[in-house]
Amino acid sequence: MKKVVVCFGIIFLQISATLVLASDWPQMYHDPAHTSFTTDAGPETGTLGWSYPIGTALGNSWEYIHMSSPAVVNGKVYVGSTNRRVYCFDHNGGAPIWTKQLEDTIFSSPAVVNGKVYVGTWGGDMYCLDANTGDSIWFYHSGGKIEAGPTVSDDRVFFGAMYQNYMWCLNANTGAFIWEITPSNPNLMYGHGVVPAVKDSLVIVGASIFAGDQPTTFYAYKEFSSTPDLQWEYTAASHTTHQSVSIGDGKVYGSVDDGWLYCMNESPASSSGELIWSERSAPGYSGDPSCVSIEGDKIYYGHEIGKTYCRNATSGALSWTSASLGGHCGVGAASLSGNGKIYVGTGYVNGKDLYCLDKSTGNVLWSYATGGYITSTPAISNGMVFVTSQDGYIYAFGTWVGEEEQANLDFRVRILELKIGQNPFKQSTIIKYKIPMTGKASLTLYDISGSCVKTLVNEEKKAGSYSITLRVKELKAGMYFLILNANGTKTTQKLTLLK
Repeated sequence: MKKVVVCFGIIFLQISATLVLASDWPQMYHDPAHTSFTTDAGPETGTLGWSYPIGTALGNSWEYIHMSSPAVVNGKVYVGSTNRRVYCFDHNGGAPIWTKQLEDTIFSSPAVVNGKVYVGTWGGDMYCLDANTGDSIWFYHSGGKIEAGPTVSDDRVFFGAMYQNYMWCLNANTGAFIWEITPSNPNLMYGHGVVPAVKDSLVIVGASIFAGDQPTTFYAYKEFSSTPDLQWEYTAASHTTHQSVSIGDGKVYGSVDDGWLYCMNESPASSSGELIWSERSAPGYSGDPSCVSIEGDKIYYGHEIGKTYCRNATSGALSWTSASLGGHCGVGAASLSGNGKIYVGTGYVNGKDLYCLDKSTGNVLWSYATGGYITSTPAISNGMVFVTSQDGYIYAFGTWVGEEEQANLDFRVRILELKIGQNPFKQSTIIKYKIPMTGKASLTLYDISGSCVKTLVNEEKKAGSYSITLRVKELKAGMYFLILNANGTKTTQKLTLLK
């Protein structure tokens, strides 16, 4: 990994790592691990900020499972459309900044990484476009129908294609072919609704038959190999998967459409995989759950019976079930904000609404009815949420909160996830905080149990701000909380140190 210096917002971080800025939602499910979680706040009310037509309405069709989910990077919103175009909007709406006409329909969700937009088409082409202009940089023809979208991580692009039993790995900068892989069971395929998840140098994906009795098999490959290097595979004793897996805290979550949810060990001792727990995703019902969203020790997902669920990530125990939301919630993931909100769309069986739920209870806070099924994953960024509908529109809710405004409004607008190699804390990692407040301030570090680890000392005082340095050299891996007391206000920022 290269040594980099990353500067954003009020936090200055020098570390060897790959970072996703919390203010961005750069790809489907937010990040390569598919947590669908950001520390950015989402809108408190369902007030529509703007909408724009981006394609032909599909007439509430069952034929297509996914609609293109928006990506939001540096205040720009990117989305594909049924009229074969990729759109780039300003977060405040208005006419598109640019559009790019491609050769076929786009259901794929764009990934926007390092100034490039990666998006697939129904014709089987994976495109790389310039994020500022929409100009083509390269494309690769897979031969299948790219339905859901790519995952981009560490200068590589991973994707599957519907009706093809292959997954591809390309060089993100050049489009050069690195490898392709087919499942060990030749009857299975990777493509339908499946976006590979990437974390801890593993690429993990589920394979199954689009329609049939073949069980789903989950595969984990080594990310940086020059050939598809299988690390483990686990076969679930059930049916087809239409969804992507998610990875969090050493666990892999995969769902199948007979209603079972599986939690597997990310790094099992055996090449045949290891099941940690499995539960009926909707107790008493079969049917398709969505891709699992992850925050700390909780997981969240929607189900086709029209409800959203929260479970304990370690045990699988059910924490709460929402009331019926009136439509299928098992397609786009439930997106999690840093201000205690869940945003989930409903599609099929009368579902056309975007819902905002309370994260701690599942209670409905607000909803907004669009003109068609919502089968995309909402994207949260800087106080707003963006989503597409099968009525052919993109919708934006909330009011954009800029970087400087966020720093003054709330210190907890950023989460840091530090990954510094196998023995990370031998390095003298330094995190510096600039707090734009006057008067007396204190900053204290607590661990997950609530015990005080350290009261940080103000090393430098400037007019209007404090500059505080935290050295994490001797800290153990785990979750910590930085508590800021300033101007009579107590705010919190979560800090996760990864093994």
